Amino acid sequence: MSQIANVNFEILLKMHNGDVSRARQAWDKICSLGQYGDVPPHYQGGLDVKGLHIAAEETQQGSYRRLNPLFGKVLGQPEILTTAPIGSDDVKRIEDIASGDKPK
Repeated sequence: MSQIANVNFEILLKMHNGDVSRARQAWDKICSLGQYGDVPPHYQGGLDVKGLHIAAEETQQGSYRRLNPLFGKVLGQPEILTTAPIGSDDVKRIEDIASGDKPK
């Protein structure tokens, strides 16, 4: 199975046979699993699933850290923020939900 690169609400509606309630549940579950925050379903840009694959791989390798340039530098070093790691199991669940499976 190929990796999903992006998910938007229109895709979820198609994959859930036009059932708005199920598509909304899927959207909310994907937002939660992917740690996207409260993204409204009408957001046209969709959700970057490909980036989650990369983050999961980097987490598994122990190299996932996010640089936050807004906080400036501390003693000449950029401040590093770490986020809760996303696992490959979570990414797989997201892909399953985006493919039409019921959100669990």
